[in-house]
Amino acid sequence: MNINTQLNKRQNLNIYGFYRLFNYKETSNKYAEYAYHINNGFGLQYNLNLYTGNIQHILSIGADFAAQTIKIHKFKSLPIKNRIDKLNDENLESDTLLANENILQKSNVIYMAYTMQLNNFTLVANCSYDKRFNGLIEKNKIENPLTSIYFSNVSYRLGASYYTPIRLTLYTNFSQGFMPPTTEELAANPFGYSGFNTNLKPAYANSYEIGMRGNLLNRIFYDLTAFLMNTKNDFFRFKQHNRGNQEVFYGNAGNSKRLGIELFTNIDITKNLTVQTAYTFSDFRYTSASIDPIYIDTTYILTYPPAAGQYLPNSPKHRLYAELNYELKHWNFNIATIYTSDWVIYTDRRIYKGDLDPKIYRNIQPGYNLYNASISYNFELKKLNVQIALAARNITNVKYIAFTEPDYDGNAYHPGTAREVLAKIKIKF
Repeated sequence: MNINTQLNKRQNLNIYGFYRLFNYKETSNKYAEYAYHINNGFGLQYNLNLYTGNIQHILSIGADFAAQTIKIHKFKSLPIKNRIDKLNDENLESDTLLANENILQKSNVIYMAYTMQLNNFTLVANCSYDKRFNGLIEKNKIENPLTSIYFSNVSYRLGASYYTPIRLTLYTNFSQGFMPPTTEELAANPFGYSGFNTNLKPAYANSYEIGMRGNLLNRIFYDLTAFLMNTKNDFFRFKQHNRGNQEVFYGNAGNSKRLGIELFTNIDITKNLTVQTAYTFSDFRYTSASIDPIYIDTTYILTYPPAAGQYLPNSPKHRLYAELNYELKHWNFNIATIYTSDWVIYTDRRIYKGDLDPKIYRNIQPGYNLYNASISYNFELKKLNVQIALAARNITNVKYIAFTEPDYDGNAYHPGTAREVLAKIKIKF
């Protein structure tokens, strides 16, 4: 539901709401989990647009209220003799109830956004107050069945941009981030099959951004941005004793720094020939190891947290996308390349330093370079717009890993797609 009411020429009010139901089942080698979700919420936003002389002011004030109820049942899984995992993903369950709990979550957000426009100068300021409640009732626990956790924070953002007479826009931003643990992270309790992971704390981030965008001779368009984000209480994943190799838990890994540069260009070489490129440089590292001592207790966990100086997992230093596009009357020819450099897989400091067997725990995932191409022909047929296209992805059939997960058992790899050839006919009436 969404209702937008125009109060007058300068003011309007937007009211919205939602209600959703869904459920799912998830299995592991230790248990089968059934979860039933109910999501609902509503919000409103007041907008004001006015002028004082040559200055335009846009003010928005709003509030969001949301709630979620999750009913969870977990039953112990039984071993399946002679099971072949790659051919059979069946799961046998016993009637042993490991968890019977209800999770209730509430989110209250009040925010304000202000934009000032004066000729070629723009100023943006935002502020929000977030309060999150997480409550869990363990139905099979007699004493102290209720667990309650509150997270709250005030965040703000300040930004400015200036459009110069030479078709160049300069901009900068500062913002704060508030990242409370997600439902999945909280509900993964290493001390039992039910309850919350009460050791988790929210993560807080301060982000800085500076950049410029513009065009030269109406043929070269570019956007260059540099950013820095410092995060406190960043998250990491770990395994816990006697809980199976498919269960993952979460903790706070100290602080981290994310430093990067992003560049986009679009060059019209001729009227028919265009080149686009997008490049990202990333240097994401953990900067401190001031962590809860529980995360280095070998009777509690199997995996250690990261040490200062380590790279964050799944964060390649270099990523490049380049595309050449040529149009000739009804024809369109396109060729593109995607390059991703090496990246680190694990956060465990022992694996990172090579203290564990590198034949089992290979910490560096090699990068890859892919090539794509397409050709299409457009024409009209009796007032119909028809397009016939042929495309090929990963032309050289490179074998690569598209994503890795920093799991202790070392088997969470997501292979990339092999060569694909696609044919398409598109008709517009």
